[in-house]
Amino acid sequence: MGEKRAFELIVLGDNVSAVTAERIGLVNRVVPEADLDRVAEEIAKKFLTKSSLGLRLVREALYQCASLSEYKVALQKATELGIESWKTEDGQEGLKAYLEKRAPVWKNK
Repeated sequence: MGEKRAFELIVLGDNVSAVTAERIGLVNRVVPEADLDRVAEEIAKKFLTKSSLGLRLVREALYQCASLSEYKVALQKATELGIESWKTEDGQEGLKAYLEKRAPVWKNK
């Protein structure tokens, strides 16, 4: 969502429909209420297959890079953080598992 739209929503406090919230990026997806628990569980299960360390590093990288105003600086920072993530045991395991076409076994290290 753009800064101007976020400012408008924060200042005016207008309600938006679920469809609009999805369109402007306020929510990731909209599902019928009857499917909510099933879809939430599917998403949670996908997260649980990932390295918790890897998820934390990606989240930190996203926040650090989002705060940078210059694209080239943000790209350089993202590259540096990505290289650092490959130095972890989970980074090596992820690459090895990919090359061996198997599921990774995470140690969160």
